[in-house]
Amino acid sequence: MENQYKEVVKEQLKRILSTRSFVNSPILSKFLSFVVLEKLANREHRIKEYTIAKEVLRKENEFNSHSDASVRIHAIRLRKLLNEYYDNAIEKPGIRIEIPKGGYRPTFNAHNFPELSVKEQAGLTSRDTGAIIQEDSICIVPF
Repeated sequence: MENQYKEVVKEQLKRILSTRSFVNSPILSKFLSFVVLEKLANREHRIKEYTIAKEVLRKENEFNSHSDASVRIHAIRLRKLLNEYYDNAIEKPGIRIEIPKGGYRPTFNAHNFPELSVKEQAGLTSRDTGAIIQEDSICIVPF
């Protein structure tokens, strides 16, 4: 990802984390920061339930996702808080950080970014498909 794009995402993360809801929930703040910063650092392979349990929730090495649903419960709460943040936003943010259901890897959806170049927007996620649009991508559309 381009540096300017990463900075825009980091600024959005800062704005989110400075809201009352996130200030009052240090665990969800840490969860969101962890997944966003890991993705920006190209370490998406680390964004999985076990790693989040260890790094964010400080679970023991014996963490078992089958008997401990804490990561999933926090992810549900995080998604809800993010939706509330965007629903109540006075100004429409340029980037929307989301954690799609079924996983923990964040997506960054561009809304108001005419200032980003085509190359920089190539790393953004398609809101409709949830698929990452790469710079050298093609799209096949049925007739």
